[in-house]
Amino acid sequence: MALGLALAAVIAGVVADAGAGLYVIAALLLSAAFLCGALNWRWSVYALLLYLPVSGIPIIALYPHTQPAVLAKDFLFVIPCYVGFIVEAILRRRKVFFPGAPTVMLVALALLVIVQAFNPVVPNVLVALIGVKVWLLYLPLIYVGYQLVQSREDLWRLLTLLAVPAVIPCVIGIVEALLIYSGHSSTVYSWYGSAASAATQGFFTYNLGTVGANLSRVPSTFSFVAQYYLYTIAMIAIVYAWLRGPLRDSAHVNWGWALLVLVTSASLLSGSRGAFFLAPGLLILIMILDRVGGVRLVILIGSLILAFVVALTLIGAQLGPTLSSAAADGRSNGGIVFSWIPQALHLTLTGLGTGLDTGAARYAFPGESTGTVYQIIGGVWLETWWVKVMIELGLPGLAVVIALLTNVIGGGLRRHFRIMDPQLRSVSAALLAVLIWNIVYAVKAQNMDLDPMDVYFWLFVGLLARVYALDRATTAAAQVRPRIRSTAVDRRDRASHPARVPVA
Repeated sequence: MALGLALAAVIAGVVADAGAGLYVIAALLLSAAFLCGALNWRWSVYALLLYLPVSGIPIIALYPHTQPAVLAKDFLFVIPCYVGFIVEAILRRRKVFFPGAPTVMLVALALLVIVQAFNPVVPNVLVALIGVKVWLLYLPLIYVGYQLVQSREDLWRLLTLLAVPAVIPCVIGIVEALLIYSGHSSTVYSWYGSAASAATQGFFTYNLGTVGANLSRVPSTFSFVAQYYLYTIAMIAIVYAWLRGPLRDSAHVNWGWALLVLVTSASLLSGSRGAFFLAPGLLILIMILDRVGGVRLVILIGSLILAFVVALTLIGAQLGPTLSSAAADGRSNGGIVFSWIPQALHLTLTGLGTGLDTGAARYAFPGESTGTVYQIIGGVWLETWWVKVMIELGLPGLAVVIALLTNVIGGGLRRHFRIMDPQLRSVSAALLAVLIWNIVYAVKAQNMDLDPMDVYFWLFVGLLARVYALDRATTAAAQVRPRIRSTAVDRRDRASHPARVPVA
């Protein structure tokens, strides 16, 4: 392998001198990625999870020519992973599907998406292809996530791989917030160059109800602030699972609590007013599902208060006005969203076509003002994910999506409350809570279409099913061991006290 990489580097250098280096290097990278996936698809998954926290850096570096960087994770990690996953399943004759998997609903959704891609209302092939990619490319991660973890050690390793790298984007995000709120915003924006406006949503700010307390968008290592916010939300759940799972000694537990405060503070400082309700809401939901009480409840509440103090101190805001401002924002967005629902139903009952209201596809329209939905609604994009489902797939698509997510959450809850192992129950609570959070937040935004949540959501569905399977295996093993010991004791007793033979 090392010899092959060295030879590839030499060839790349020679061809670079000939002027075609960029294309050859890209081809070599793709070849290496597919080879890696074919040899061991787990490597591709691990590389993907390490890449996601910094995935915005190449996009910012290449702005405005961002297409190669946007597609990098798909061609370097996701598709090679699928290739290797399928090859291994065929060679080892391993079942891809697992008990409780929503396979029927996934197939129904895929068929609807593909059929709607040929809807004559869709303006061009590129819009349809982007829509298909956003809808379907990451759904197989359900099966990948289930097979990725085969033991508790695999699960602890994966949680560590997810949680520890969160330090980098969260620290960078908090440092950026510190600079912005101390009057050095130009320094932060200079790091993003020409991509600064796009990354910060046009340098958008919110007033938090206190004079001079303006909440600014902070993108950290992501190309858009919403991606960073969604990343911090996912990491709140993952860090909690990591803290309650593999961390046992007091020194590591203290680091775990510190990381939980860090990611929660980063979420509050990301620039979303809703974070002041939704980030704590996620933690509260995790605590309810995990049946947290006693000392752990006190520490969690203390961590949450500390995160609020850090965030509000940096912003220069007060708690009361901040929460009032966030509540007003929620009411405003809720009113807009629910006014969109009848508009979507008025537009179509059978669907207008795949990609037509997908955020990533809007740039593929011949001109934004010529987009069908954009034109009919009167110059706005319907950004809520649930309305997007109705616009693109109609009521049949909405029914399938509701059935799919009901299976995921309903089945997840049913299995969660049967888990006996406290460590695995904590992991299950964290994964289940972030899935529920996303479904609720989808009322406001197309969050499940955005990096990194498009990957995390479906991967976590598979992991959640595996956590339950691990608990069942642990419980079964615990029940077998006493029977074995009991049988061994019975044999020793019979050997020591042979049965008496009655005398005639």
